[in-house]
Amino acid sequence: MNTKHYFLIFASIVSLVVGNVQGVLYEIIEGDDIDEFNLVNDDTLTMTGGEVFELNCYNASTATILNTSPLDPFLGGGIFYLNAYNTSNVNISGGGINYLDAYDFSTTNISGGDITYLRVSTSSTANLSGGQILNALGAYDETASINLFVLEPSLKHIF
Repeated sequence: MNTKHYFLIFASIVSLVVGNVQGVLYEIIEGDDIDEFNLVNDDTLTMTGGEVFELNCYNASTATILNTSPLDPFLGGGIFYLNAYNTSNVNISGGGINYLDAYDFSTTNISGGDITYLRVSTSSTANLSGGQILNALGAYDETASINLFVLEPSLKHIF
């Protein structure tokens, strides 16, 4: 084979490898007990139970939290630290989270669950349409935004 053929074979292999790079699908279920879990690139996580001490979402990853084990800040359970970075998306409809920090253009959608501390900064967005913020809610710089959506018209006086 001449050099041209070797180049074409190499280019074909590279395009197959690079073209098939996709995120990994993960699931955390009841009974799972994980110290640290990192999502990168296009990884996707669905959590229906269990507990994670630290969950980090990077790049364009997506974490969907449907439920966790009960949260106890002193004894564990739930998610103790959830950090969203870059352009990651976090969707929460249930479970318990102690600290939720959103940075760097990430988006957090909260429709249920209990969150002790929610902190938003550096061009990130938190959309709240349900759930409970138990202790503190804060936008830590002028580029962050927190949007509250009232789904029940009779509750408008609360805000």
